[in-house]
Parts: sequence; structure tokens; C-alpha cells
Amino acid sequence: MKILTLNINSIRAHIESFMDILRKGEYDTVLVQELKVENANFPHNLLDEYGYNIKVFGQKSWNGVATFSKYSIEDVIIGMPNYSSDTNARFLECVIDGRVRIINVYMPNGDCIESPKFPYKLEWMNKFTEYISQYIDSEEPVIIGGDFNVAITDNDIWNPKNYIGSSISAPAARDIMQQWLDMGWIDAWRKLH
Repeated sequence: MKILTLNINSIRAHIESFMDILRKGEYDTVLVQELKVENANFPHNLLDEYGYNIKVFGQKSWNGVATFSKYSIEDVIIGMPNYSSDTNARFLECVIDGRVRIINVYMPNGDCIESPKFPYKLEWMNKFTEYISQYIDSEEPVIIGGDFNVAITDNDIWNPKNYIGSSISAPAARDIMQQWLDMGWIDAWRKLH
């Protein structure tokens, strides 16, 4: 199964380039983040023709995740189950073709470490860490993809000096992401490259 994950920064603003991706049909499953559209206004009329099943968790003006697959999409979970107080559209979990569980996330940016949004980022990441721990020893294959809004090392940033004080490179956020690797999750990018 060939999977693409993509922060689209408004699906309606970038609909033509996204339709090109679907039209080519190179990917079996596509995870999209930062839709910036409510479910009712999602452009199904433009996207349904490409042969993908689509599940959407949208939100007006920001956030939002969608999963597209040429295979069946089952067992859909919208919103992180252990964080019901979070009303932001950041989490969409499903089973693709009855054979692989995919968790599509758009983690909070958090602005800078002095921002009042930064504690929310850390809380979200901690809840996510708790949630994914149930799957670490699963017999079922599990893939987590999306926009994590964390550069786990300075090697992940073109110019690290530009991100001093940013939530993207904040030690607290990096520590949480490192916990995932310590739990046994594999960073596919680093594994392959």
C-alpha cells in the first residue's frame, strides 16, 4: 500500500493541485491535514470521481483531517477517544481494507513557547501518547501519519536558529515525541532514509 500524507493548508484553496494528485492515482491512501473546511462544505462534488473512499473530520477556518483510500475505510474514530474535551478537528483513525489501522493527525502548532497555545499542544501530545500506547504491541499493523508540528532534532529544520523559542523545536515537545520512539514506534522516514 502506497501512502501519502500532506498538509494542504486549505483544501479549497489548493483543490486543483490536490485533484492532480488524486487523478494520477499513484497513492492508495492519502492522509490530508489542515483542511480549513467544515464537513458540510467539503468539496465531495469535485473529489468523489477519482475512485477514493473518503472520511472527513472538518472544521471551519482551521484544522481538519481527511483520509482518502482506494480500499474500504472501516472502524472510523473521529476525535481522540481519551480527549473528548478537545473540540478541534485533529484526529481521524480508521482501518483500511481490513488490514491496516491508520491514525491521521494534525497536531497543534502551539506558536511559541510563551504562547497560551503551547500548554494545549503539550496536553494534546500527552493525551495522544497515552492513546497510542494501546497499539504498540498490537498484532494489527498501525501507521500514524500527519502533520506533527514538531522537529524532533535540529537536523529536521533547514535553519535551526530561526526556530529558537518556537514550539516546533521546544524541548518539551521533542521529549514527548521521543517517548514515542522509546515506546517502540518507528520513524519511517529515518528508517528508510
